[in-house]
Amino acid sequence: MLEITTQKLKDSEEKVSNLLEQQKIDREYSMKRILELEMSTKKKLEEMQTMLEEKLEEQQYLESINSSLTVKHFESNTELQTARRQLLKGLNDKLGARTKIGIRRMGALDVKAFQSVCRERYSNDDADVKAAMLCSEWEKHLGDPNWHPFKVIKVDDKEVEMLREDDEKLVFLKEQWGEVIYKTVTNALLELNEYNSSGRYVVPELWNFKEDKKASLSEVIGYLLQKWRTSKWRRT
Repeated sequence: MLEITTQKLKDSEEKVSNLLEQQKIDREYSMKRILELEMSTKKKLEEMQTMLEEKLEEQQYLESINSSLTVKHFESNTELQTARRQLLKGLNDKLGARTKIGIRRMGALDVKAFQSVCRERYSNDDADVKAAMLCSEWEKHLGDPNWHPFKVIKVDDKEVEMLREDDEKLVFLKEQWGEVIYKTVTNALLELNEYNSSGRYVVPELWNFKEDKKASLSEVIGYLLQKWRTSKWRRT
């Protein structure tokens, strides 16, 4: 009986010992997994931190480039405008409306249109005088900053100014003098509004008369070089 009891006690101690050993193994394994997870998580956090810092550096770099480009664009645009003004000033008496590249007066009325209409209505003696008077009258209207026959509409979420077709002066002009003079006046109005809306006076512009558009600096310089070479070769 004592032997049986002793064996049972021994078996129980062995079970407890085995259980404790297994718990120790399980605990060590759990600790190892926790450490591995911590290391993995730490590594991932470090990688994310590195990526974030790289993205921030990239963003700062792009913002720096964008800022530099904006400044350079402004400087280049200023230089281009200065160059255009110098060309306009220097070529004012050398280029006209009969050359391929010349100077066009933006916002100026076409006197010939007034003369053409007036010659249909008046005798030759009176037509040119009437045309000059009518043209002068509308030049005053165009130069009046208080007269602003435009309305603002939205096109593609942008505000755009359009002529008011119901403006009293324009309605009267069209009814009294017809489409030709009306078109001449409204074209001048649109040009003034684009080039000098605040001052409302005629502005000279380098113009490509062959293509009926604003001339680029490269077009002007190319044309002048061509004329200079032709002139030089002719002299030789």
